[in-house]
Amino acid sequence: MPLNFGNRKPHGRGVRRPPPDYLSRSVQRKLLLLGGLLFLVLLMMQEARKPERWHWLWALQEPTAAVPQDELPDTRVGEADRRGEGRFDQGPLVHVQPEEAGPSPPSLPEAEQDVPPGQPQPTAKQRAQRDAWAQQWNSLSGDERDVLMRGLRQGRLGEPLPADDDDAWQELMTALDQGWQRYLETARAAISGEDTGLTDAERQAWTGVIDELDAEWQHDVSPALTALNPAQPPTEEVQTVLRELQTALDAMLLHTIADNTVFRPSEKDIWFRLLEDLAVRDPHELRDDSTGTVGFVQLYRQPDQYRGQLVTIKGTARLAHYRHAPENLYGIPGYYMVWIQPVAANSPIVVYCLELPPEFPDVRAMERQGQTPELDEDLEVTGYFFKRWAYRAQDGTRLTPLLLAKSPTWTARPLPITDRGSLPGWGYWIAMLAGTALLGIGCAGCLYWFTSRPTRPTSRSTAKLSGGRDG
Repeated sequence: MPLNFGNRKPHGRGVRRPPPDYLSRSVQRKLLLLGGLLFLVLLMMQEARKPERWHWLWALQEPTAAVPQDELPDTRVGEADRRGEGRFDQGPLVHVQPEEAGPSPPSLPEAEQDVPPGQPQPTAKQRAQRDAWAQQWNSLSGDERDVLMRGLRQGRLGEPLPADDDDAWQELMTALDQGWQRYLETARAAISGEDTGLTDAERQAWTGVIDELDAEWQHDVSPALTALNPAQPPTEEVQTVLRELQTALDAMLLHTIADNTVFRPSEKDIWFRLLEDLAVRDPHELRDDSTGTVGFVQLYRQPDQYRGQLVTIKGTARLAHYRHAPENLYGIPGYYMVWIQPVAANSPIVVYCLELPPEFPDVRAMERQGQTPELDEDLEVTGYFFKRWAYRAQDGTRLTPLLLAKSPTWTARPLPITDRGSLPGWGYWIAMLAGTALLGIGCAGCLYWFTSRPTRPTSRSTAKLSGGRDG
């Protein structure tokens, strides 16, 4: 008689249930169902990884509110612009030779009327400095401007002045020094004049600004420029001064950009300067420095406020071309011209970008094959707003915002649900059902093989049986 410790019942929780009969049809059907469910779960996990399976979620989102038609600007160039009352350039839509412009007389710079969003009002010194360099820039020839920009770039990069520019650089330094002295003398005469309308306090303040510019030129800028030579690279101190000077020149050149025009020769230097800055910066840094997402209407109606500012636009790329860049000292071989239809607007925005994202349609290959690179790709672009640009459309001349960017952000659009290629074919479902059946049959066969094998009693069990018979 077996011992029963603690009045434990023989048929309590401790008793093991007998194993299922794997030979019965009901158990085999359950195993087949479990195997099919396991295979189905694995299949669903594989399909859930594909982005095109989730495109229906976008249909549940609220569509972007469109701008009322009466609020959209008319981008056609009006008769006033054609008569010359505006600033529309009737010349060809290409770079043309610059016209030599003589220096304009110095004047007291006025306060800014349009300040970019989030940007502080320029100080009196900054406005006077920009005005002074504008006078200097206008007094230089095209070759002298190239020598100045090339020397500044070498200095900013910590490299010696090119040997071929040594003589031209020395002549340029003499011309700049003489030009600064003329500007400062004329500015002091303008301040001390009786018809300026300045109060004594204002006259004293402007005198202080002119004196500060004079001291800065004598002790910082002129020595740094003179220190550039082919024999040795500039010091860190000289590089710092040259970077600050380049920033001042960029601010001055941004004010030479004219809206409602084609590309103008005077805009060449700031065009490539912005591209140079984009080329060396990280895309994530550019997005962090952006003033935010803007629309077509904002850029079109407020070009002065956004000029030279990093902005972000969203839209659909409709057309793209590759363009070889004119010869430049920044080593930029070319760029992609992308026509983007912005969100909630029909008029395009033109973006010149240095690169296109990986896996993006190969625009250059399409052009080599004689195809028109028509696109339908959603993009997000962060770049510098350049100008309100004039271009020739089918119905005449129109205006559009123009941006310079490094590379757009692009995500491949999932295939639409109506596309037969986005859904598995009959062969796929037949293979799935066959695999489910084979998996279930295989599991049932394995279980049957393991449970139908005869088992030998262990030595301990044999001893117990023999002991019981002996007793």
